[in-house]
Amino acid sequence: MGSAPLAKNAAAFTVTLPLSVGLHAIGAIWPGDTTYASVTLVGTHNVTVIPTTTSLSSSSNPSNAGSQITLTATVSSTGGTPAGSITFSDGGFFLASVPLSAGVAQYTTSTLAMGTHPITASYAANGNFAASNASLSQVVNGTPSAAAISAAPNPAYVAQNVTISGSVTSAGGTPSGTLAFYDGTTLLGTVALSVSGKASLATAFTSAGTHNLTLQYSGDAVFNAAVSPIFAENVLINPTAISMTASPNPGVAFSAIGFSATVTSSTGLVPDGTVVFSANGNQIGTAVLQSGHVSLTTSTLAAGTHNVSAAYAGNATFAAANSAPITLVVAQAPSQTILASSLNPAQAGIVITFTATTTAGSIAPSGSLQFFDGTTAMGSPVVLNAQGIAAYTTTNLSLGTHPITAVFAGNHDLLASTSAVLQQAIVPYIGDFTITVKPGAASITQGDSATIQVVVTSVNGFNGPLVLACTGIPANTTYTLSPGSFPAGQGTATLAIKTTAPKLNSANKTDPGPAGLQKASPIIFAAFLVASFAPRRFRRRLLCLGLLAFCAAIGMNGCGGGSLLSASGGTPPGTYDIQISATYSSATPALQHSADLILSVKPM
Repeated sequence: MGSAPLAKNAAAFTVTLPLSVGLHAIGAIWPGDTTYASVTLVGTHNVTVIPTTTSLSSSSNPSNAGSQITLTATVSSTGGTPAGSITFSDGGFFLASVPLSAGVAQYTTSTLAMGTHPITASYAANGNFAASNASLSQVVNGTPSAAAISAAPNPAYVAQNVTISGSVTSAGGTPSGTLAFYDGTTLLGTVALSVSGKASLATAFTSAGTHNLTLQYSGDAVFNAAVSPIFAENVLINPTAISMTASPNPGVAFSAIGFSATVTSSTGLVPDGTVVFSANGNQIGTAVLQSGHVSLTTSTLAAGTHNVSAAYAGNATFAAANSAPITLVVAQAPSQTILASSLNPAQAGIVITFTATTTAGSIAPSGSLQFFDGTTAMGSPVVLNAQGIAAYTTTNLSLGTHPITAVFAGNHDLLASTSAVLQQAIVPYIGDFTITVKPGAASITQGDSATIQVVVTSVNGFNGPLVLACTGIPANTTYTLSPGSFPAGQGTATLAIKTTAPKLNSANKTDPGPAGLQKASPIIFAAFLVASFAPRRFRRRLLCLGLLAFCAAIGMNGCGGGSLLSASGGTPPGTYDIQISATYSSATPALQHSADLILSVKPM
């Protein structure tokens, strides 16, 4: 290392050789002289690293995302210029390792995302220089962006397709991400931006009015989020027009008249909803549109002139509309009157009732009807009842033939009508007769007979020939009327009615049956015994019952296999109204009277 002279028992030596970091053993040797022996001295010398200071700076802080920044780290030391490298990191994430040049290292980047980044520059110990580091907070702001919105067509109609267009621009480049389209606070849809920073959305609005449209840009790693200004989209309700027809025109009162209406829109959309038809301001019916068309048939219109119109109610999509009125002429409906006489020919002085019936299809006629004998009114007009019937009774027609008519006067909705002429013949009075039956009611059992007296009595000297007849006889029943006529206008006849008992039918049965006859024999014997001592009026019925039992027993015995019996046919049980009539057999006058017999037929 070197030597130095000893002076005053000491020597000093300056070491110029570089010593490495660490402990060094330093020795000094005095070789001695003639007086003193040599001396060796040993000591330690500790060499430490040279401290360093690292500083860190940013070329732009804060910076905008995507813009380039340079981070500069400078390492200084009082012991010289440190060498080595700087490690740049963002939080715990490695960014780069850059060698020092003259104590300086720089790192340039444009990839830092928006936010605050804890940047650290670390100098590792190198040779005689100690490690050191520095840090800073690098703030990276998003690049400003601007969102714009438009829509077409504007104005538009409800349910019409509208295209909403949006774009995002920035001086720092072309943004990416998504655009959210809003109608007020209602999200219409989200669309990704194209490479040119644009997006569009097609929609249709369901209500009329001003729709405040906006779009919201989501932002991305570089560009800030943005909201567009409001775009006022004016949405109009679809205009409509309605036309109508009526057929037939003229129509007939209270007869079917058809109405049809068509609703259209100039926008090309097909309206839906309801149409109300009115006549003279009064609603006559409603109908639902089918493909823009509707029809209605009514039979409620009275005669007269009606202003008929159709009104489309409209809805949220289509505006209401009223048709131009149509003048509908409704004529009176035709009527028909039919006249009948209660007795024709009739004797002078006999009560005659003329009955007139007026009809008009489905219309119930109302009003009055006048009866005429030729051109002479018979009494006052008669009001029709609810069934359209009016009657006039008289005893004052003179001998001869009377041309009787009935004239319906008509009303607001019905035309007048006149019946065909009824030639009423009035012949001289020859008396009359009555007919009665005794008894007026009878009750018998199937298979029994009933005998009824028919009494015809002359009135006021009537002595004309009469023919008797009987109607309403039950099925499977016979009768006789004896005599069947009275040549002198009166007398007593006997009506004998004979009913039929049901027939017995047999069918094979599975059980053989000789025992059937044996079991029935006591019953048969008892029936015949009781019948022998019974009153005469019950004797026949009991004998019939015994005979039926005997036949049943024989049927059950059968030929080797036995049989089952069932009854069928005979006079059906029930209550019957039998009419016995007597008719004057000469051509005039027409005389006929009848009496009713109520016959009850009971089952056996």
